[in-house]
Parts: sequence; structure tokens; C-alpha cells
Amino acid sequence: MKSLFWINSDIHNETLIKLNVAEENIFKRKNEYIELQSQYDTAKFQQEQSTSLLTKESDLLKSERAESLEKKVLLDSKNAEIEKVNKENITLNDLLQRSNLLRILQARYGIDQNYIDVTGEIKALIKNGSNILVSNETLGGKDPVHGKVKQLFVVYESDGEVKTIEASEGTLIHFFRNNLFEVGLNKIADENAHIQNAIKLSKIFPGEWELHYVNAAKDSIVSSEKAIIDETGRYFKDGHHLFNLVAIIINSDQIHFTKMTLSNNVHSKEHLRILSNRFIVGVDSLNFRLEYDKI
Repeated sequence: MKSLFWINSDIHNETLIKLNVAEENIFKRKNEYIELQSQYDTAKFQQEQSTSLLTKESDLLKSERAESLEKKVLLDSKNAEIEKVNKENITLNDLLQRSNLLRILQARYGIDQNYIDVTGEIKALIKNGSNILVSNETLGGKDPVHGKVKQLFVVYESDGEVKTIEASEGTLIHFFRNNLFEVGLNKIADENAHIQNAIKLSKIFPGEWELHYVNAAKDSIVSSEKAIIDETGRYFKDGHHLFNLVAIIINSDQIHFTKMTLSNNVHSKEHLRILSNRFIVGVDSLNFRLEYDKI
């Protein structure tokens, strides 16, 4: 018969074994739970990534469809514009034959309340399909205000709508799609030519000169003034800027220019000849003989 000590010892050992087995099972299940949690987290992450990717692909597809639709609308609009232009691309004679498209109501030419009626002249030019050069010669050969830049004022009806246009002398009125437009005539080229000729003229007249106005009939000096011409074409009389020189033409020893007042009126036109680099003579449109002496 075993002693009580040995019995208690066996029981204790058996209890320890059971406790160890229980701890091992708990540890194993804990690891299984951690593994399952990890697998769940991985699966959830993959699902979220997949959902995000599908969302992006869906948004991209929607964007591409919207862009494609926008391009189609734009293309249809462009095609419609091209078709409209092609339909409107008819000849000037075709337009002129449709009398209801453009009708001249009134036209006058002049300035400062001094106008002449040029309605008939404008109607004839439009009927012939011509562009209109605003000038005395084109508009009946008359000059309503001598020495000033005139204006052409036209009232016309286009497609049932009354319109107006005002154009300065020396410009062009262009007829296009039942409307009238003012177009400058070689404005840039003219400005460049004026600048170059003004510089040339200032070199012919360097520094200060004395201008004598001579009565040709009596061969006597009527008046004199000190003159300076700068490289921009400005004319200074006795130290005061009095005129601007325009329409400058220099040809060998011949010089032509027009003196315009600061209020843009023609004062006179001069035709000169270079006799030396210190003496220049000529005449002006006021019937004076001119003598320029270098001071």
C-alpha cells in the first residue's frame, strides 16, 4: 500500500501534466486565431484595393465617355460651322444680285457740316462690285472742303437691319458678306516710308536755317523766319513747333512736302531744289518763291 505522500505526489504530477496540455492548447488556439485574423486582414485589404481599383476604372471610363461625348459635340459643331460657311461661300455677284441683302440709303462726303451727297456714286460702286476708295476722284471728283481730311458717312440696310459706316479720306471701304468695312491702305508701309523720309529730310536740313519768302513779281523779300526740321518731320518756326511735314518725297536734288498745321489742316505745299548743302530754293502753293539759307 502506497503511502499518502506518494499518492499526493502522483496527483500533483498528473495535475501539472494536465495544466501543461491546457496551456499548449491555449497557445495553439491563440496562434490559430492570430493567423485567422491576419488572413482576414489581408483579405479585407485586398478587397478594399480591388474596390478602389474598380472605382478608379469606373471613374476613368466615365471620364473617357464624357470626353468622347464632348469631342463629338465639338466635332458636330465644327462640321455645322463648316457646312454653314460652305453654304454662305457664294460669289460677290451672287450677293449683289440679291437686292434685298444690301441697300444704300444715304451717303455724304465732307467735314465740319460741309458735305456733298454721294449716294448715287456709292450705289454705282456697290452695284459694280467695287471696293470704295474714299477720295475726291472716286466720289464725283469734287472737294467739299479744300485742305482738310474728309469723312465718308454711309447709311445702308443689310438683311433688313439699318447700319452705318464712317471712313476717312485715303482709306478703303471693303464689301464682305452684306456689310461694309473700313480698311487702311498700306498704313504700316506708309508710316515706315514717312519715318525714313523724315530722317533723310532732317539730314538735308541740319541745324538752323533762315527761310525767306520772296514775292516773285516784285523780286523782294516779304518775310523771313528761322526754321528747324527735326528727324520726325516737325517744322519749328522761330523756335516754335508750328507744322508737321507729311507726304515727303526726296528724289535726287528735288524735295516735295506738305506743311500741315497742328490742327491737321493743310497750310502749303513746297517744291524745292538743292543747289548746295547751304542753299535750297523753290516755290510753295501760296505763290511764294522760297530761299532756305543755312545759318
